[in-house]
Amino acid sequence: MPKTIHDRFRNLEGKWSIKRTLGDIGKAEGEAAFLLLGSSNVMVYQEILEVTFHGNAPQTGHQEYKFIYNIERDTISKYNSFDNFVSDNFMYHLKFSGDKANGKYVCNSDVYSATYRFVDDNKFTLLYDVTGPGKNYYILTEFEKIIEQDVWGASLDLDSV
Repeated sequence: MPKTIHDRFRNLEGKWSIKRTLGDIGKAEGEAAFLLLGSSNVMVYQEILEVTFHGNAPQTGHQEYKFIYNIERDTISKYNSFDNFVSDNFMYHLKFSGDKANGKYVCNSDVYSATYRFVDDNKFTLLYDVTGPGKNYYILTEFEKIIEQDVWGASLDLDSV
């Protein structure tokens, strides 16, 4: 039976390992967390990873976003985290079709076309096809949920992320 959009949203909560391919210029690995704010329909996304551009020393990278589930519209929207999540940082609404969702974000003259593919409850991918006057590349991120036994019996402390 297909998952509802609300089910997909709620399943994001938790810690995830991420592997990212930055087109043919680099890669990144690290962890991410989706943190539900109380009993709301707002989830904060935070990631920290080690980024390596070919031929350069690794660097630490960090990103934050906010995802909101709208009950009336049955949609998930993504926002940049700048300026404490003010409403003008809207990126896109996810449009779902089965186990896939799409969104599009325009930044200056560049277009970021997002495709989410939900493999199962513990795995999904996010592919950004980036095009613009000086851009033509992709960013592929693979997410795998970290289950407590995956961290050698340690207890996960999502509050510390």
